[in-house]
Amino acid sequence: MSNKFYFIKFLILLFVIFSGCSVKNKVDISEKAPQTKVEATEETSLGIMDVWIFKKNAIEMHITPSKDLNKYQEREHTLFLLIFQMNDPNGFNSLCATTEGIQSILSGDVVESSIGILSTEKFVVSPGKEMIVKIDRAKSAQNIGFIAAYFNLAPEKVFKILKIPAVQDGKKGIDIINPFKDAPPARPAIMKIWMELDKSRIKDITLITE
Repeated sequence: MSNKFYFIKFLILLFVIFSGCSVKNKVDISEKAPQTKVEATEETSLGIMDVWIFKKNAIEMHITPSKDLNKYQEREHTLFLLIFQMNDPNGFNSLCATTEGIQSILSGDVVESSIGILSTEKFVVSPGKEMIVKIDRAKSAQNIGFIAAYFNLAPEKVFKILKIPAVQDGKKGIDIINPFKDAPPARPAIMKIWMELDKSRIKDITLITE
């Protein structure tokens, strides 16, 4: 048999090996935030809007509330956690700079589309009760905003915003050994977010991307 035939068999064998190495991680309610905080980076830029497509379950949130969550008059209380997705965050960011602005969003006095909001999710968080929620990434969404509706709506304590980072995947399968094959284009990250809710504020947000 020719050397060409053996080379083709070798490439097929490599493809089978690399294809079998993919493992999908399970999601467990006991999964804790990483010990080391991993910040999103913006080293890769996504300038082509076509890549910002709808993606089901692209955002996974692990929410850990304290036992004295939203304490008021010596009692803990549940609260609403609102999650907003937007393309341009400037209008939303400006409005959330004041308590009055946050109140106007929570009361529905503001038309969400007028400040660039593409989608809104609302969850009830109970004191001491951890929860995991999965959210679809909206088409064109490049930023995620959070409002935790505490009794005291101090903006610096109850409002946060994150940019959805871009990630660059490496070549896979037989493409790894092909010097003429480019890596796939950058794409919006699949996000895992760990959020800690303290008695009166969003205590911490940890983000990792896939």
